[in-house]
Amino acid sequence: MKHPWPWLALRFESRDDERRFVASTREARLRHFVLSGWFALPIYLAFLIVDWQISVGVFLLAAFLRVGLFAPVAVVMLLIGHFGRAWLRRLPAEVTEIAVGASAPLCALSLAGVLFLSPEMQSGPWAIFYHGGFVPILVYGNVVQRFRFRVALVSTLMVLAIHWASLWHAVSLPVELVVPMLTFIGAMAIYTLMTNFRLEREERQRFMQTQRARHLRRELHETQSRLEELARRDALTGSLNRRAFDDLLSEAWSRARRDQQPLAVLLIDVDHFKAFNDHYGHPAGDECLRHVASALDRCAVLSGGQVARFGGEEFALVLSGPAAWDAESLAEGLVAAVRGAELRHDRAPGVGQVTVSVGWARSLMDDRGSAADASAQAVVDRADAALYRAKRAGRNRASGGDGLAPQSSLAAAS
Repeated sequence: MKHPWPWLALRFESRDDERRFVASTREARLRHFVLSGWFALPIYLAFLIVDWQISVGVFLLAAFLRVGLFAPVAVVMLLIGHFGRAWLRRLPAEVTEIAVGASAPLCALSLAGVLFLSPEMQSGPWAIFYHGGFVPILVYGNVVQRFRFRVALVSTLMVLAIHWASLWHAVSLPVELVVPMLTFIGAMAIYTLMTNFRLEREERQRFMQTQRARHLRRELHETQSRLEELARRDALTGSLNRRAFDDLLSEAWSRARRDQQPLAVLLIDVDHFKAFNDHYGHPAGDECLRHVASALDRCAVLSGGQVARFGGEEFALVLSGPAAWDAESLAEGLVAAVRGAELRHDRAPGVGQVTVSVGWARSLMDDRGSAADASAQAVVDRADAALYRAKRAGRNRASGGDGLAPQSSLAAAS
């Protein structure tokens, strides 16, 4: 938030931060301008009581300036701020700030008009006290309305210039009264500007603290998400781990029963993997599993499934909904995908490369969400039995079948 002239303008070093700050505070500032304006206008008009006490002539002149000129302009601006907020949002924020900032000099002009145009204020004893009316104007602009500091600085200088012109015009005022009044109004200008500067600086500091807190929360959430994702991943292959697979299976089973959709489980086992480890060593075996997992992932992603490491050299996959109808073709595709990777395996009889066997099982739901399988684990058990059938049949192949759902009550009735 450093600036070469901090007394002149408060700005963030980053344009993005400045833009976000203006955008985040604009709506609240519009509401504040309108509400404080509606409260301040009656107070401003209430000073006509003082004008009445001075004289009828002063009152009539002040009423013309306050009620006839300033008040209608102020009411129009406040109505625009109240009903035209959507239109104001499309304008640059600086336009709104400058328009509101002009209210203080305009108010000062109405005060100076009485001092300039009323003969009684030129020579009467009330003149010097009337200059005190510039103090509420400074307090209103710099503290109540809380103009942005740059606008407040320009507005204050304009009010001071109007005040000084009023004093210079009042030639009948003794010097011993003029100097204290200049000092008093000047000191109030400095004090209110200092307060305005501090208020905006604190507002900007709160904004940056909020931004940092939001950034830290986002980083914490992302870190937590990454940790949760890592907790669901197998460290060796990068595939989902057994815990993640169990969660997916449970969710898929509940969803299949609710939506009366099929569910399929595929179990994949690397053929002759113990022989591979014994011949090439465990590091090569780990590398083999990574290549197999990658080949399975590339094939499974086309069906919307995620491969999980089920344990050791065994992988698993769960499909629910319409994708489950493609379980058999996906099982054949997984076998072909690993075979197509052409991973050398000299201890694999007859093929000389790494292959997999796949067992699949599909559970069908009736119109009541019931299935022949009592649970999701029953589907896994059938897939495991199908896997062993594939191995007994010579490996490097897929085997499986459907678990037929019990006849629905509607079908039974027909």
